[in-house]
This record gives sequence, structure tokens and C-alpha cells, in this order.
Amino acid sequence: MAAASTPVNPEVLTAFSAAITERRCVAFRYDRHDGESSRRIVEPYRLVDTGRRWYLVAFDRSREDWRTFRVDRCQSVPVARDRFAPRPLPAADLAAYVQESITRSPYSYDAVIRFSAPLAELEARVPSSTGTLEADGDGHTLLRAGFDSLDFPLAYLASWDIDFEVLEPAEMRERALVVAERLRRSAATGVRSGADAHE
Repeated sequence: MAAASTPVNPEVLTAFSAAITERRCVAFRYDRHDGESSRRIVEPYRLVDTGRRWYLVAFDRSREDWRTFRVDRCQSVPVARDRFAPRPLPAADLAAYVQESITRSPYSYDAVIRFSAPLAELEARVPSSTGTLEADGDGHTLLRAGFDSLDFPLAYLASWDIDFEVLEPAEMRERALVVAERLRRSAATGVRSGADAHE
């Protein structure tokens, strides 16, 4: 479920960094995850490097709310504008705030999955960019993550040979039943075909 590192225009990083230091708003063109492009005017507060991508935590003036922007989706070098007065931050730990934002908020499905395995074992298999892990009693771990597809995470997690249960969403549980039935029919068809071949 991990993706390759995404290159970023160094001029964009430099412009954001300078604006953060000088407390200046910036304007830039931005492509959202759904492909929609728009001009944004934001108050930039911090750049966060997740290891694969750079993100900007900023207050979006047109949305009147906090937003997390992928720096590689900026389609123009940010242009500095007026100075701004600092606002109360959306979280004490902005790196954790970005992690929560990028692993769940942008996706169609917000999933909670419980594994029959200790936290240490899951930490060795699940990249931090995929979701958040937490211990859930003796020998169990919860994964909270966002997905746009239901089939891909089900197939990927089933290949681990670790028992798990889908706690949320209901659509993922329903999809798991459909996929399981399809696999059962596939296996049954293979058994019948083999028996016919030996008659």
C-alpha cells in the first residue's frame, strides 16, 4: 500500500518556507486529488516531510478552514502577499495532524480493521503513510486508514496470513462477503473440473 516518493519543485518549497518565516499569505494554483484545479490563497504555517511527500499545513482563506496541501500538486510557484497574524493551530502536533489528514480524510472509505497480531508485528508491515496503528488488548492491533477502493485493501490484507476483522465501514464488510463467496465458487469449480478430468 506504500507509494514511491514524489518529486517536488524546489522553488515551491523555498517559496513556502520563506512565506512561513515571514508570516505572509501565498497564492498558487493547486490540483486536488480528484483532478480539480483552483487558485488558493492561504496562510502557511508549516512544511511536513512524511518521507514520501512534502505537505503544507495552512489556513485556507477562501474555505475559512485549515487544510493540508500536497506540495507536489502545486502547479505554480507560490506568490507572497500580505502579512497575517498567527491563528491558534489546529493541533499541538502538526506532523501527527498531517498524518491523520493524509491517511484518512482524502479517501472515499474510512476503515478500521482489527488484526489478531501484536502491535510490533503490524508496525513492521504497515508503513506510517498507510494508516495509524494502535494496540487493542492482548495480541490485537487496530489499523485506521483511508481507501478509495475496497477490493485492493481486502486482497492485500488477506495475503498477509493474519486473521483480521473489518470493524468499519459496513460497505467493506459487505464487499468482503461478496469476494469470499466468489473465491469459494472459484475453488469449488476447480475441484469439480479436476474430478471430471480423472473419470
